[in-house]
Amino acid sequence: MEEEEIKEDAIDVYVLRRPIQYGETRITELRLSEPTMEQAAGMKFDIPADEKITSLPYENDKALKVIKACTTVAPSVLKKMKVSDASLCYYKCLNLFFAQ
Repeated sequence: MEEEEIKEDAIDVYVLRRPIQYGETRITELRLSEPTMEQAAGMKFDIPADEKITSLPYENDKALKVIKACTTVAPSVLKKMKVSDASLCYYKCLNLFFAQ
């Protein structure tokens, strides 16, 4: 993908339903990788042991942090995502935080 620096350890791709236009660059997908401990620092998730990740409520601020931890795209670009893309990508990224 030419729109973002590809992480060598990318393990998943989220294809945007609505591409992000950032200047002259059109971003159509996000390459996702498992975050490091440093990238995940300070993030708290309250998931009961018998619940699924999708039981977590969607919150814009938390979604931005989670998605940013899993990709190299700048927050200023991620903020241009449509909410439908952000919510789907958020739950996909959460799978990279938790082994299920």
